[in-house]
Amino acid sequence: MAEQEPITFSITEDDVTKDYNLDDLSDDGQMVYRKLNLLQGQKNELVANANFEVEKNEILQAHYLNELKKHLPEDKPKIEVE
Repeated sequence: MAEQEPITFSITEDDVTKDYNLDDLSDDGQMVYRKLNLLQGQKNELVANANFEVEKNEILQAHYLNELKKHLPEDKPKIEVE
């Protein structure tokens, strides 16, 4: 059976990036890594969903603005008094 590639991750602090191997962490460290990884994924999903909700909101606002325009009184030419 083929060996699995080790899971590696990087941490950047103060413009210095260090690479780590997950297998080098203790069981507790691996659990913390998995929790952080899960939270990062949830954050990305939350941001994507929020962006989609904003997009839908903007589409609906444009639709209702166009609908409102249909109900506005028509512009009447102004009569100039000489």
